Amino acid sequence: MNFDSSELNHLYRYCLALCGDSDNAYDLLQDAIEKYLKQAGKMLIEQPQGYVKRTARNQFYDQERRKKVVQFDVHEDQSELPGLEKELEHVVVDELLLKQIWKTLSSKEREVLFLWAVEGLTTAEIATQLDVPQATVLSRLHRLRARTITNELFASSGGEHV
Repeated sequence: MNFDSSELNHLYRYCLALCGDSDNAYDLLQDAIEKYLKQAGKMLIEQPQGYVKRTARNQFYDQERRKKVVQFDVHEDQSELPGLEKELEHVVVDELLLKQIWKTLSSKEREVLFLWAVEGLTTAEIATQLDVPQATVLSRLHRLRARTITNELFASSGGEHV
């Protein structure tokens, strides 16, 4: 299977959401596509784009683990986040504010935000794709929302800490 330019752009944006850096995103995508091409010659891959995304994600986290940068957090108890999913589904984020915040996000946060805001996946679908509990996804989105509100208050106060 060959990827068309829109599919490659989509995959690149996914890698960029993981890395936060254009050069690393290109490298990550190239490595993932190379692995896909090697496997495609040996077996039938039914969902090529999903395979490349999963490969890129796994490779990225492997690299980060080697650097000991990524700290994984799991929130098993969903009861601490009642009704949060409905609130978060209606959050509208200002584009300029998003650009400012994007630079401060960790790779895990960028990935969840990309899947939720750009891909339009539900928190349950994100949890399934990332193989984490739904409460973890809800928690990450909640922290992103709290950070957004804090930054809005900070900006509206003229840069004075609120």
